[in-house]
Amino acid sequence: MKRIVQVIPNGQNSIFAISGVSTIMGMAQKKGLPIDYSILSAQDNGEITVGAFSLQTDGRTNQSVKADIIIIPSIVGEPDWVLRENKDLILWLIEQEKKGAQLVSLCTGAYLLAATGLLNNKEASSHCEAISDLRRRFPLVKWVPEKIITDHAGIYTSGGTISSFNVLIYLLEKFFDKQIANNIAKIIQLEYPRKSQKPFYIFANQRNHRDEKILAIQDYLENQVGNPLNLNQVARRFGISRRSLNRKFKEATGDNPQTYIQKARIEQAKVLLESDHLSINEVIYEIGYSDGHSFRKLFRKVTGLLPSEYRKKYSR
Repeated sequence: MKRIVQVIPNGQNSIFAISGVSTIMGMAQKKGLPIDYSILSAQDNGEITVGAFSLQTDGRTNQSVKADIIIIPSIVGEPDWVLRENKDLILWLIEQEKKGAQLVSLCTGAYLLAATGLLNNKEASSHCEAISDLRRRFPLVKWVPEKIITDHAGIYTSGGTISSFNVLIYLLEKFFDKQIANNIAKIIQLEYPRKSQKPFYIFANQRNHRDEKILAIQDYLENQVGNPLNLNQVARRFGISRRSLNRKFKEATGDNPQTYIQKARIEQAKVLLESDHLSINEVIYEIGYSDGHSFRKLFRKVTGLLPSEYRKKYSR
C-alpha cells in the first residue's frame, strides 16, 4: 500500500488539475491498485473553494503525515504571490522529502517544487509558457521544456495542462501495474506514452523583463517574420552594437536574436499549416525561408514532426 497525497497550495487553484488527479487515482483504486489517496490543504480551513466548486479535504499539511508520493498541482495566479504565501508548504515539502516521500509537480506546480531547491542541477519541465520565467527565477535548474516527464531519484516534473497527467500514468506503471496504467490512459483518452511536448510549444514572446529597448526589438523582429533580416542592420536601427544586441537580448529573453527569429517563424508556420489554406512550399516562402530542406529539418527539430505530419495531425 502506498500513500499518495495531493497538496492544495494557498491561493487560487485549478479545479481541473485537482479533479484530474483525483479521477485518475480513483480509477486506479477501483482497479485494485493498493493506493491510499488523500488531499491535504495548505490553507487555514479544510474546505477549498474554486469558483462554483467546493472541496472538503482530508486535512492540512501542518499535520503529521507519512506520505510515499506527494503531488503538487498546477498553480493559478501571480507566481510571486504564490511563492510568498506558500513558504510553509515549501518547507513542509522539503521535510517530507527528507522523510522519504517522492515529490511530483504537475505543470506550473514546478514553481513550488523548484522553490524547495530539490530541483537544483536536475532536469525539470513545466508548461512551455512558464519556462522563461522559471529559468529567470531558478537558474540552477536545468529546464527542458520539450520533455513531458522528468524523473530524478524520486523527484518528478511534467509538461503543461493535460500532458501533465502523463506523469501520473507513468507513476502507476512504475510502482504498480503497467497494463492497468495503460488501460486507464486509454479510458481517459490520454496519448501515452508521450515523451515530448514539442508540438504544443506556444511562442510566449518571452517578455518577462523590463528592458524597453529589447521589448521594442522583439516587436520589430516578430513583425518582420516573413522578411529577410540582417541583425547588423537591426542593431543600427536601434542604436546598439551587434555584440550588445546579442548579449542584452539573451539576458532579457533567454535566447539570442537568431534563435528568437527562428522560434517566431516556426510558430507562424504552425499557424499557417493548421489553417490549410497554403501549400507547404507556400508556407515556407511566406515565413521567409528559401531552402525547403533546411526549414523542414528545423521544423522537425523544434516540433518533433515534419510539416506534413504536423498539418495532418493538427489541421483544423
